[in-house]
Amino acid sequence: MGPARSRLLKGGYLRRGSVQKSIERKTIPELKAILAEKELKLSGKKGELVQRLLNNVPPDELEELFPIGVYEATEKGWRARDQYEIVFYQELLPKAARFMDGNGEPLKALEVSVLSYFVWTMEVKTLSARGLGHGADMQNPYLARNVEEYARKCGLTFDQLLEHFAVTVRENKPFALSSEANICYAADMLKRGLSIRE
Repeated sequence: MGPARSRLLKGGYLRRGSVQKSIERKTIPELKAILAEKELKLSGKKGELVQRLLNNVPPDELEELFPIGVYEATEKGWRARDQYEIVFYQELLPKAARFMDGNGEPLKALEVSVLSYFVWTMEVKTLSARGLGHGADMQNPYLARNVEEYARKCGLTFDQLLEHFAVTVRENKPFALSSEANICYAADMLKRGLSIRE
């Protein structure tokens, strides 16, 4: 465990996720392989497979099979995030992306730009739900084109950019917001910002 994560856990800003969340991160074939080893029924949707493991495998064995690799922000963490998120994602990350690009690291610049854009879209989503998302349509094309510029420097097609976008968000899990629904929302915002229609 990295020192930063350790400090966040000790300070009460993060907590370890449940073993259920670790199980849910597995693919259906991975779940079925474990169910087969345990001689349990293999049919059903993913949620049913997860529940079957939870119901039939002892907790200590589940933690051994599915080491907890998921962390969640606590209420204290969310409150702290609110104070620093805008500065970090709206000011520092774009500067970091430009620095990395200037140092000949366009892939790192792309990843940082993707994270900045993703968190911006989550902020827009939250504000829109409160009826306060005005102005996002004006800012979106500018921010989306920054992402596209780094993708172009990496030689990525638009489809490859969308795939890289999703992978980057899934791997980095900014503020535990990286659900598939949020990734789809952000990807749609990116398409809108670049005026690309399916």
